[in-house]
Order: sequence, then structure tokens, then C-alpha cells
Amino acid sequence: MAPPPSFRIIILVLSLIFISTALADAPSDNDIPILAMRILGSNMFTKDITLELLCELSWLNFDAVNFAGEADTENFRDLMSLCDTAGVYYSICPTEVMQYVHPCGDSTYTYWFRNSDSTLTSDHCFAQCNEDFTSLIDSSTAEAMYDDSSYSIKTTIIDGLAFSTEGHDFLWFYEVYDEANSQQRRHAVEDSLPWNDYIPNVYTQDTLECGSLTLEEVEASGIFSIQKYYAENDATNPVTFTMNFALLHSIDSTEYTGLVGDISYGTMTDQARSVRAMMEAEYQPPPSGDTIFLPVDNSPEFIMFDYYPFRYVHIDYASSTEMCDDDWLFLVEHFEEGID
Repeated sequence: MAPPPSFRIIILVLSLIFISTALADAPSDNDIPILAMRILGSNMFTKDITLELLCELSWLNFDAVNFAGEADTENFRDLMSLCDTAGVYYSICPTEVMQYVHPCGDSTYTYWFRNSDSTLTSDHCFAQCNEDFTSLIDSSTAEAMYDDSSYSIKTTIIDGLAFSTEGHDFLWFYEVYDEANSQQRRHAVEDSLPWNDYIPNVYTQDTLECGSLTLEEVEASGIFSIQKYYAENDATNPVTFTMNFALLHSIDSTEYTGLVGDISYGTMTDQARSVRAMMEAEYQPPPSGDTIFLPVDNSPEFIMFDYYPFRYVHIDYASSTEMCDDDWLFLVEHFEEGID
């Protein structure tokens, strides 16, 4: 795989921020890559993405593009090959990963999670819930979930995704689990459904007194952790696998003109815990019989922040503010606090 591009422009595009850990083949410290996000979507089809368009984006100083879909399809592979031909780096959000989180692919894989009520050596340490998150419809041993079954993560990530993306030299990383810290926290706080606290299956079920997840630890044997480890440690096609963080924050109604009622989506402390947990993430290898092995490092090469400072309040309040007024400046400072 070719190294990522050399980044020269420091700019914020679509509020997508990458923080590099200064490893080899990564952007220099304090540089912010520019991605053209979601070039494939409801208003843009594969046939509309041409070599000319990709070259234009490159000439406009976009360092990479991003798109989602199933890697094991001809159209998707053709699009990756087109980026390779243009010399444009790209990140992808593959269905092979996200079908465990959303009903976007084969339902065989949807809504599996590490059931922390059971030990890793039990026959039902992994479970699958129905689409309403009200009941369990299947269970699995660790051995089967890791690599010994048709629904295993080995089947989807190594036999499927890694095989489909092999040979695409300008593939940069898998951009997955969009805003999972916010989603999993919200599921625990906002409803009483018994099983959606596990979806997406990133953080452990440790909770605060208020009932919210602590977000202090990534589940080492969770679906996310296994997918990440397999993707990054594939013998023939290792690809960086990283999560996109939402901002956990609150805004008091007195801090923003016209805001009716407080906005409460967690705190900056929650945010710091969720990021720190990811930076200290580990991977739990599958057990062998009754033997459980020590976990190994599974921290990310870099992380992503999905921050929209001017969408932190409802559009209804936009008419009461003007560009660069006190409200705008407050939101920019609020955003910067979240990054800090």
C-alpha cells in the first residue's frame, strides 16, 4: 500500500478533524487533511464519479475522498480502481463492517454484541438481538464469533473485506462507527430497551449512578475491537481502522441567544473519557477451551472528530444570530474546547 499524501494545507472542511499520533506514513503534527466526504450517495452515483472529477478535487487541494458501500461489488471496486488511477487517496465506510451496527447488509450479521452478562468461555458470550432491541434471537461462543462460523467476524473482515480491497494502493483507511460514543451513550440514557445499550458494540456496560455509560473502557472482546484488530493485522492486506467521534457536550440556554431550554448531550468530561478509552483500547484474543489469554494493544493510529459548531443549536435560532457575532464566537470556542 502506498503511503498517504503529504499534507500542506491547514484547513477545516466539513468539520472533520484528524489527530495523528505521528506514526510513519501519517500526516505531520498539526496538519489537517482535507477530505471530500461522501462523494457517493443519494445524489451522486458511481457513473457520475469520473477521472476528471477526481483530478479536479486533487487540483483543488483535496487530499482524499470518502465513500461508503459494499466493497465486494463490482461498482465499488471500480470506484476504488478509479481513485487508484487518479492517484487520489480514499477512505471507505464498508458495509462489511457496518452491517453489524445497522441493517444495511446481510441480516445474519446485524446487532451481534459481546454479552457482558456471560463469561468469555460460555456458550452464549455473544448475543444477537432483534431489530426492536427487545429480545435476543441468537447466541454464540467466542470461538464461533471470532472465526469458526459462517457469521464470524473472520468471514466478513478477513475473508470478505480484506480480500475485496487487496491491491488498491490508494486505500488509506476504513472510516467506521460514525459517532459511536454518542450513539451508545444515548441508547443507555434515553430509553429502557433492554439490549440497545450494547449497540454499537464499542464501550463496556459500566454505568454511572445516573444510568449513563461511563465510556471509560472499550470492550476488548466487543465487535468493534475484533473487527479493528482483524482489519489492521490481516497478513496480506492490513488497513487502518478508525472511529469517528461526536462531541458529548451541553449548552445552557443563557449561553446562546434565543435558545429555549438547555441542550444536554453529555459533558466535556464524558467526551474526554470516551476519547481516552479509545486511545487505551485493547483486543482480547479468543479463548482456547477454558484458557483466557491476556489482551493486547489495540489503540488507534489516529482518531476522527465529527464536529459541526454551527449545528449545535437548532436552525430555528439561526435568524437571531449573525456571522461572527457573540453567538458564533461562543460556538467556535465551544468547538475548540471539545477538541482540547
